[in-house]
Amino acid sequence: MSVYKRSFQRYQGPPTPHWSRFLILPHYAYEQVLRSRFFFGLLLLCFAYPVFCIGHIYLQHNLAAIKAFNIDLDKLLPVDASFFLRFMYVQTGWCFLVTVIFGPGLISPDLANNGLILYLCRPFSRIDYVLGKLSILLLPLSLISWVPGLLVFFLQGYFEGAGWTVGNWRFAVSLFTGVAFYIMTLALLSMAISAWVKWKMVAGAILLGGPLVLKGFGAAINKIFDVEWGYLLDFGELFQSVWQSLIGARHSSPLGTTDAVGAILVVLALSLYLLGRKIKPCEVVA
Repeated sequence: MSVYKRSFQRYQGPPTPHWSRFLILPHYAYEQVLRSRFFFGLLLLCFAYPVFCIGHIYLQHNLAAIKAFNIDLDKLLPVDASFFLRFMYVQTGWCFLVTVIFGPGLISPDLANNGLILYLCRPFSRIDYVLGKLSILLLPLSLISWVPGLLVFFLQGYFEGAGWTVGNWRFAVSLFTGVAFYIMTLALLSMAISAWVKWKMVAGAILLGGPLVLKGFGAAINKIFDVEWGYLLDFGELFQSVWQSLIGARHSSPLGTTDAVGAILVVLALSLYLLGRKIKPCEVVA
């Protein structure tokens, strides 16, 4: 039947709640991602260390296994602040790799193909668009970072008892807060780079090599001027200082926690500003 012979009617059903409209983007994005064998393979690698930690905790509380394998208890890692700090280092490293692979392709295709107007011409605001794209990254990054971290914490609490859980609640709060702060910063930064660099490979190279270049530049500043504020350019050093302070581990970072938090907030603000400049319904070219 021809189009002109059809009769169209206005939609009379209930409108989608405004608060949930941003979920449309991750809904369709995950449909494509779930078809990828590469994604599942990478996801399995990301869970290797949490599985090791779970096995380590189980082994510590299983006398039969200790006797069977003739394991010296003194050689097993204690489940303390350093244990969870090491967990954060390993899993956020995987988060960085996942972001480098998938982050640069979040926004750049929409801008390169002038597709952004198709989103914003509907009852879909710029904030909805940013939240939708952000949630595409935040969910898998959460699944490989603080979610298994809390699982490890509560497993240890299950074996040790409620007294251990109550006495070490700081580990769980610090792990969630520190890692959530990291993945939010990483996701926004990757989206800002994706918005300004329309070529996915180039954006990925900038996201991968940028922290290394800034770290080297900061080290040169420290060496030449005999100062320590060059560490503010080291992305890893910033979060190391914050994590050590949060979890109560020995503070080996040369940066103060206040300075590190301030630098991270600057990165967040700059990322939001750059996104705001690019996420527009139309672009005027002079």
